Amino acid sequence: MNKKCYVLTCNCYSGDNYVLVFLDETKAYKTMIADLETEITNLQNSGYEFTSAENDDSAELYVPNSDIYFEWNIEESEIKE
Repeated sequence: MNKKCYVLTCNCYSGDNYVLVFLDETKAYKTMIADLETEITNLQNSGYEFTSAENDDSAELYVPNSDIYFEWNIEESEIKE
């Protein structure tokens, strides 16, 4: 029997990319939003002007005219048992 899972990937300018797997889609989304909010706070505290966008399965954050960017994506997948 296969179980649905949700794969959250983050790609960013610093190379600190990661992949997380969740059995609950809501937890994947909440993690994505929490990470987005953390990075927004970090950029604000550093004085950067930035652009961000989010929807149900992705988010992006970047500083125009720089190499600073973050991109999150959630994809549905399966765990084979």
